[in-house]
Amino acid sequence: MACRIALSGRPGPVLLEIPRNLVHQHVNEKVAADSLGPLVRAEFPVAAARDIQRAADVLMEAERPVVIAGNGAYWGNAGAGLRSLAGDFRMPVFGRALGRGLVPEDQEVGFSWPMAHGAAREADVVLLAGSRIGSVIAYGAPPFFRENARFVQVNIDAAEIGRDRVIEAPIVGDCGSAIESIAAELARRGYRPRDSQWVADTLESRRARFDELGREQKGMVHPLRMARELAERMPKNAIFVGDGANCLNWYKAVLRTHHSPGWMDHDPFGSMGVGLPLAIGATVAQQETASPRPVFLGTGDGAFGQYLGELATASLHRLPFFIMVSNDGCWGASRNIEMRLFGRTYGVELNQSRYDLVAQGLECHGELAKSPAEIGPAFDRALEAIRSGKPALVNVLVDPRTGEARADPQLQTMPFNHEWFAKRLKQADS
Repeated sequence: MACRIALSGRPGPVLLEIPRNLVHQHVNEKVAADSLGPLVRAEFPVAAARDIQRAADVLMEAERPVVIAGNGAYWGNAGAGLRSLAGDFRMPVFGRALGRGLVPEDQEVGFSWPMAHGAAREADVVLLAGSRIGSVIAYGAPPFFRENARFVQVNIDAAEIGRDRVIEAPIVGDCGSAIESIAAELARRGYRPRDSQWVADTLESRRARFDELGREQKGMVHPLRMARELAERMPKNAIFVGDGANCLNWYKAVLRTHHSPGWMDHDPFGSMGVGLPLAIGATVAQQETASPRPVFLGTGDGAFGQYLGELATASLHRLPFFIMVSNDGCWGASRNIEMRLFGRTYGVELNQSRYDLVAQGLECHGELAKSPAEIGPAFDRALEAIRSGKPALVNVLVDPRTGEARADPQLQTMPFNHEWFAKRLKQADS
């Protein structure tokens, strides 16, 4: 029954608790099996034709449409339909969470939501493909979206339709078949592809702002330098697992996803520390495939420390994946908030602990990088160790002050705090 629930509707985890007294009892397996019947995966509901027509009506009138693809797009196998909207109709797709990589992030029609949300407020029609209207997309509200933007929403759960925002064209049903039906209907009507260059133009100043940072050749390391060094070495088919807060903001600004599934982090719950277990699970899952994809974990020191003992699991099973730790010796995001509010910090400082020595002690490959010049060679040695079948960790000592720059809205990859953000945008526009 737990499996049936987990695989029905919107797939997700189920907690199965077995009372202690039942553990010691004998169960007639045949009776138990017959009482449930065969375990089958439920068929996902197909969207109503009238709803597809209404969605096409709205999209036909759009001049600057965008698609935001979320977890539901991944679980609904919506990749083919999304690639049709992006490729055939030049409709920009902003991928978030597991929806990243369903359309390769080529920076022409495929973008990551963390970077592209700066362009969302220029869209006149927004198609939410399996994406909830929650904090991760700023509740679909101004100033991150236009006040008069029109919304189309596809979700398998009717309770998620219209949460926080009026939806002009709601669609309840399987995301994959619904998106394909929308694409087919647009083709039937002779939809004229719009020029998607406006997205890149809108994001130009944002990219330039990120590009200015983390270029120092001496002194303490910026997490952007780590992300750039990794991007040069990470294959396009890689799976990236992100963890932490301050460092993850910078990773999201640089790293691109080209295959699905290709990006995993703690979105939307913020449960830092899950990165190492996720990377272990992803690596094990890939080992069961014919062509295993490489797994890379980027994490902060605070987040990584929460499940540090799982390095022993990785070592015991010789799981070959890469770990880079952005070690700023503090709870970086909390430090940023305290500095902004009070001009001082309290209770957020940690040690820049030698996670590399812990890795070595647990028979993993461990490296320490203390300067920008040391990062690339350390990464190369770690990758060589991975090719020999060992998990590898690079502990990078970074500047704890890097997060202070995130007060600039242009440098935020997670939209939040609407009132404050609107104020900063107004100042920037003036």
